[in-house]
Amino acid sequence: MPTPSSKWLVPFVVGVASCTYLFTACPYVLGGDNGEYATLFATGGVAHPPGFPLYVLLLRALRFVPARSPAHGAALVTAALGGAAVFATARACRAFGASNGASAVATAVFASSALFWKLATHAEVFAPSALAAGAILALSGPFCRLRGERRAAALGLVAGFGLSLHPSLVLFAPSGLFAFAASVRESKSRALAVLLGLAALVVGLSPYVALLETARHADPQVSWVWGNVHDLPTLLSHFRRADYGTLSLSLRGGKPAPWVHVPRFFAHAVRELLGLPLVAIAVIAALIVPRLRRTLDSARRAPLAVLLATFIFVGPAFVAAFNRPLTDVGPAIVERFYLLPLVPLTVLGAVGLDLLLPSLIDGAAALAFVPLTLGAGFALSAVDQREASRPSVEFYVENVLGSLPDGAVVFGSSDHRFGGFLYASRALSLRPDVAFVSPRLLNAPWYRAQTSRRLGVAIDPPRGNPPDMTPLIATLLHAGRPVALAGANGTRLAPSFVTYPLGAVVRVLSPGTALPSPAELEPMNLDVFSRFRLEPTAPASPGDWPALVALDYATPWLTLADAFTALGETGRAEVCRARAHEFAPWL
Repeated sequence: MPTPSSKWLVPFVVGVASCTYLFTACPYVLGGDNGEYATLFATGGVAHPPGFPLYVLLLRALRFVPARSPAHGAALVTAALGGAAVFATARACRAFGASNGASAVATAVFASSALFWKLATHAEVFAPSALAAGAILALSGPFCRLRGERRAAALGLVAGFGLSLHPSLVLFAPSGLFAFAASVRESKSRALAVLLGLAALVVGLSPYVALLETARHADPQVSWVWGNVHDLPTLLSHFRRADYGTLSLSLRGGKPAPWVHVPRFFAHAVRELLGLPLVAIAVIAALIVPRLRRTLDSARRAPLAVLLATFIFVGPAFVAAFNRPLTDVGPAIVERFYLLPLVPLTVLGAVGLDLLLPSLIDGAAALAFVPLTLGAGFALSAVDQREASRPSVEFYVENVLGSLPDGAVVFGSSDHRFGGFLYASRALSLRPDVAFVSPRLLNAPWYRAQTSRRLGVAIDPPRGNPPDMTPLIATLLHAGRPVALAGANGTRLAPSFVTYPLGAVVRVLSPGTALPSPAELEPMNLDVFSRFRLEPTAPASPGDWPALVALDYATPWLTLADAFTALGETGRAEVCRARAHEFAPWL
């Protein structure tokens, strides 16, 4: 029998985790999609496909949250949803028969994992999606308190809300449909249960109606609106991510590489959950081995088997379809999708703990074990969370904007630049005279039209990969607009122009213009860098957004080092190379 005080273990975990997320909510704009969500918090509008309308509505509805910045406000909303996700995950553990102690331990491991902590402390849709995932599983367990029509309606509503948060929640269908079928069977009126479930599903999907209305009526000059959603076909196109490809993780996706992504996912899951997935193997053994089946009561066997299938769907099967190479920020992009399968894995781990350690987990020892687990998890995750919350992107955008002349146009790729400059322009109203252009997005007619209006020039669809920006840059230079390229490979966008590095960008000149010498460029860059707002320490390693920022800072010094080497000035070359290594020590 559990001790009476063990009933407070789960609320303790949820309370500590929620306070931790709120206290560590990041006040800066970060990489990935964070800049776009923080902008939507401030201005409203439509997010990139599939739109994530429920999350955007929540951000916009809570835009009056007291915060240090729009990015911080959006992070606080996400942190609150993250705390709710911890509670939902704990309820899912209990719904599948795990004890109070086992549920608290497993949830403590999940809540304090570096991945969840990172995603719950800045504007990102995955922590809220984990809330929906936990709610689906909480309603799917054999010990769910709701029954019959009430559970059917609740499942439909949560499923609809889940799809309005993130379409990948459709991969929880095995558990959801199994529970829905059970709810229909136990209902007095099966037809009524089905109708209530379908009606609730439609209500849950209603945020997409709000997305359509926002897209129709929002002013693109004020609100950020991705795409050209104006009717049902364009809404469906947005939902299925036509701009990217339904299963593509980026605009430049390649072929799926399951032999790379699946082993990495399992290694990541074991590390994030402190070995808890290995405990979940006990559940698999109890389902498969006849002699061990008696350790599971008959009411739990089928739901647990379906839960295992759900994990396979949303975990290894989904990961096997990933087409994003694990280069540059590839690891940071794909690891966000590892969060959702950690929810069913946590539930399986809680049940496994009861099977392996019943007396320890639900006895008096749990009163000490749970706080220790939670504290150890947060302590082990602290470095990763701190690195992920660096102000690198925000400082970088401010530095670039501060170094550009009036009316400049910046061409650049990668999500951290796109979102960072969008946030600076729309949410903070910094340098409204400076325009940022994403060359790859110019292939989309809606973005080309928006950019044409912003720049006041006609833009033809670009050719090549990477897109050839020569015609557009020539038009801008002829009109007297300063042009800069952001990114270490930016010069590939304009190979026929004269370019030179200055600060964190590459400046572009018309063909035939005299290029400053390395001896002239070195003091020019020193002057620009002296006005930059820089972090006291460099990123620990490549593979995340701060590392890409560091590479932009290092590139001008590496370019100058090569130029001085070609001139035979090895001493000055080594000095420049040392400056580059201060920003990116791994080079």
